[in-house]
Amino acid sequence: SYELTRSVPMTNEVHEFYMFSGQDEDAFNSENGSTCFPLYTCAGQVIATLTSAVQGGGHTLINDVYADLYVCTHKETLTEILTRLCSAVMMISAGSIIHISAKSIGNITLIHFKGDHVLFSRELTHRLQQTEALVERLGGCITVSNSRQYGIDLAFTFVNH
Repeated sequence: SYELTRSVPMTNEVHEFYMFSGQDEDAFNSENGSTCFPLYTCAGQVIATLTSAVQGGGHTLINDVYADLYVCTHKETLTEILTRLCSAVMMISAGSIIHISAKSIGNITLIHFKGDHVLFSRELTHRLQQTEALVERLGGCITVSNSRQYGIDLAFTFVNH
């Protein structure tokens, strides 16, 4: 069974949102298929989709993304990437608590997946390679760190227009 927690979104009091594209937001959005949207909502939709689609495993997925963190990018591509990354972490982490958090640093957004008691595997490497083209489409990259004591940290960074 899966458990979805954090029904009330957190807010980040010091978060500031900037447009870095150098052009009018409407022009940027129409040219690139990008929209601005709250990342919290997107992460929540991904969690809801995965928890209804996958049975068993005993995972707890926690949406720790701040409610006021907005991103401007291609929403469908970002949603697909988040779904694939979260699914990959879930696949190698039976019974784990998985936290999804995010922060913006200038025009870069970092989305962080933290799984306790999760160990890196060849299957995870294969799944990440399958997601690489989508990640590059957003100008992003994926980094992974792993330790037996603390589990796995998977970070996805991309340019937030």
